[in-house]
Amino acid sequence: MKIGFVGHSHHQVTRSSNFFLEVLQRIGTVHCLWDDTWRGEKATDPSPLIADADLVVVWQSVRYAQLLAREGHRNVVYVPMYDAAKALRRSFWSALKDIKVLNFSSALHQRVQSLGAMQSAYFQYFPDPAAHAPVTDFTTLRAFFWQRQQRPSWDDVRGLMPPGRFTSVHLHQAVDPGVPPPQPPSASDREAFTLEVTQWLPERSDLLRRLASSNVYFAPRLDEGIGLAFLEAMAMGMAVCAHDRPTHNEYIVDGVNGFLYRLGETSHPDWSRAESIGRRARTMVEEGYARWQLDQARLVDFLTDPKPSRRALHYAHRETATELPADADERPVLPLLTGTSGRREGGRRIAGTTAAEPAPLVTIATVVRNAPDELASTLDSVLGQRYPAREVIVIDGASDAATLRVIERYDHRVDYWLSEPDRGPYDAMNKAADLARGRWVLYINAGDSLADGDALGRLLAHAPTDADFIAAHHSYIAPDGTEEIHRCRAFEHTYRQLLDGDTDGAWLGGIPGHQSLLTRTELIRQHRYDLAFRIAADHDFLFRMAQRGATVWVEPVILSQYVGGGLSWQHLFECLAEWRRIALRFTEHPDRVERRFRTLNAHMVRHLRRMGPFDWRREPARSHPWLALAAEAEFRVRSLVDRADAIYAGLRAP
Repeated sequence: MKIGFVGHSHHQVTRSSNFFLEVLQRIGTVHCLWDDTWRGEKATDPSPLIADADLVVVWQSVRYAQLLAREGHRNVVYVPMYDAAKALRRSFWSALKDIKVLNFSSALHQRVQSLGAMQSAYFQYFPDPAAHAPVTDFTTLRAFFWQRQQRPSWDDVRGLMPPGRFTSVHLHQAVDPGVPPPQPPSASDREAFTLEVTQWLPERSDLLRRLASSNVYFAPRLDEGIGLAFLEAMAMGMAVCAHDRPTHNEYIVDGVNGFLYRLGETSHPDWSRAESIGRRARTMVEEGYARWQLDQARLVDFLTDPKPSRRALHYAHRETATELPADADERPVLPLLTGTSGRREGGRRIAGTTAAEPAPLVTIATVVRNAPDELASTLDSVLGQRYPAREVIVIDGASDAATLRVIERYDHRVDYWLSEPDRGPYDAMNKAADLARGRWVLYINAGDSLADGDALGRLLAHAPTDADFIAAHHSYIAPDGTEEIHRCRAFEHTYRQLLDGDTDGAWLGGIPGHQSLLTRTELIRQHRYDLAFRIAADHDFLFRMAQRGATVWVEPVILSQYVGGGLSWQHLFECLAEWRRIALRFTEHPDRVERRFRTLNAHMVRHLRRMGPFDWRREPARSHPWLALAAEAEFRVRSLVDRADAIYAGLRAP
């Protein structure tokens, strides 16, 4: 395969695109064109590079992405960087609708999809931790900050370090091309922080030596394209402190494997946790590097296929399908249990094939009703997990014959299944906990899946065995097919927000979804999901247990893929009303919660209008008065908006 590569010429010095060039060199012969337009040079004609190329990759360059989009080459991949591409307009992305976009930032991936480039895929890069010796000495705190932009400045970083807490700081003031020279630190700062200042180092080894003598690393930019420098610091086991923007906050969970701050905040990170934060950072890179290696096959598929499959586009994906016996579809339907009404059961427990096996650590439970295709997809995913200490059970709510036949097709693979009438999904989830043999239970809905075959193993490799909950991130596939990565936060922060009434959209986004939450089985058996909640009982349960002092361990990995269009999507405003009831049940500031949920409702209205026509009459707006008022207001403005759209269309007409 012949590959044309257009790269940023400054990366020949920084070598920040080398890891990707190595990927390309494994699949073909690479010919490079280096972009100098950032220096004011004219763009070179790319025609000779792409004349007989099977694949053309444009790394970061906005100008060459525009040029190649017009060329009509059958297989062009544009690799933008968040810091440079975050503000590009819809017109830019719309012009790229016929080429593929490879994102190393999930925030940019989501934005690109929303602005018209549907052939967008997200990959999360991690460096090889074996190439970086770990930092182990945390007897004192020693900081390293390379100032590369005007912000963050030395003054910004100094504000994050309480006086007397750090024994030394190395400040390397070597800014990026085009950035004005920074203000040097004052003499008093040099003395107070035992500050060593450099503007230039002759060899990279000199930089690495100074870095290795430190144990706290301040990220050099407010946001990043990928962030190779801070990722290498995390690989070294340093406590990384970074601005709360992508891609920093796509790798770092504040207070778990790093520290996040926002400009202008006056609070300091809890530096007493620097050593444990550094250990978690290196562990995260180790697990992430394994995931990056596993993702190479998907990456190659995305690069080489001009029309990539859904599997190549989505970060979480099934690797292989479960092998079924040749006669699976011909097997007779299992009979009803004697003396029951519509109740069936089966699986390896019933067949007596699990008696000699040790008790599993995790029970993966799927609850289902009338979803045969979605159930088969989910069972393929959970049964493909290579983690050995797990069992799989299915709780069915007396489904139709098609769903029951799918369950019976997997009878020889699942550990146990039960089909009988129930009072909804949370009733089925309570039943699953009663039947589970695992220490923890993980609920994966029909239609959802685990990220890959090693997802569960990565999650449990370092989690403490006494945790009440183990939480992770998940990938969300919206009804229109776009992918979003939802990252949970350190739960003590989420719970504190609830008590304080700060229940905004970011708070909701930080609550772990049950598809990525392992729950200690005994907790559910004792306290049960509250069936008064039809859509969000898992959130209510999590906060009830937090009120009782339950522990939540956060692993910063993507565990599952959650497919939209289910119960919560079909009843958006009923779901919002349940979240409000739950928040009011626990908060210490109900008035603040009410204001936040009014705002959330307004955001929901705007979101639905962007998606297209919406029939308010099908929504339970009467569930709360301000929902009904919002519906009425929407009806009032609809004709005005339609008139504005018509006027705008007329202005654009030739």
